[in-house]
Amino acid sequence: MEVSWFRKQDLHILTLGTHSFTTDSRFKVLHDAGSHDFILRIQAVRTRDAGVYECQVNTEPKLSWPVTLTVQAPHAKVAGPTDLYVQLDSNINLSCELRVLADPPITLTWLRDAAPIDLGSPRAGISIQTERHQPGQQQLPDALLLTLLILRLVTR
Repeated sequence: MEVSWFRKQDLHILTLGTHSFTTDSRFKVLHDAGSHDFILRIQAVRTRDAGVYECQVNTEPKLSWPVTLTVQAPHAKVAGPTDLYVQLDSNINLSCELRVLADPPITLTWLRDAAPIDLGSPRAGISIQTERHQPGQQQLPDALLLTLLILRLVTR
């Protein structure tokens, strides 16, 4: 009995038994001797990896098991104009909308002149607020809205 994995979109055979037939080293099959499990592992998944993969067993009749891989990539967008001119001593809100389709731990860093803003610095008046919008809510379905609040904008 031989087990193979292949990618349906291009009919590329990825593995046969424990042997790999792709030059992409991210694709591997995991199999313990004596086990009937042949697990396809894709490391560092990319959006182009999305699609249908099929496990086939060369029995008569042929057994197959299709698996659909959907890759969800987050997308961030800073709302508002690229350049913002404000008066000294004014308050500003900068918002970043981060669309995510799953619920992973999210780390977002605000930068000023390519350097991370240190919220623990003695410079007071800077804070970040995070608001999670669940699917089905009208304004931002399935998104995180992160707002950088700068109170009393001052020069360096």
